[in-house]
Amino acid sequence: MKTKIVFLLLLLAVIVLITIYWFIVKDKNLDAAIYSTNGMALNGYDMVDLVDHSTLQKGNKEIYYTYQETDWYFSSLENRNTFASNPEQYIPQYGGYCAYGMSKGYKAPTQIETWSIVEGKLYLNYNLEVKKIWINNQKDFIQQADKNWSTIQLKK
Repeated sequence: MKTKIVFLLLLLAVIVLITIYWFIVKDKNLDAAIYSTNGMALNGYDMVDLVDHSTLQKGNKEIYYTYQETDWYFSSLENRNTFASNPEQYIPQYGGYCAYGMSKGYKAPTQIETWSIVEGKLYLNYNLEVKKIWINNQKDFIQQADKNWSTIQLKK
């Protein structure tokens, strides 16, 4: 009985490790400076609406701007022009990779629903559970992530 439990726990651990490897380490998007899916930043959400109005608004595929080899979509021409005049103001910190993950020294994909703005800067996290951890100590995590980003941003 005890052997079966140990075996099942080891099997579960292997499955978890394979899943993490597949979704994070093998994710082709993690090679780029900007996290994207098929060349589209942040699943096509409008960063200007998010940063300036705290509104999660899907962009229009007809209204886009290419910056850092990534397409950014917008809900209006005005937002596209605003972004084009100062992209760095709207690009999420750490290229849209997980802020918590960056504080720990690695790139991880993100979900747009995890967004938060701290001192006018946009941060994203891997999922809502990670965001809960990150929110409890944002200042320290941001400080460490800022240090890590300079060396990690272009690592594969």
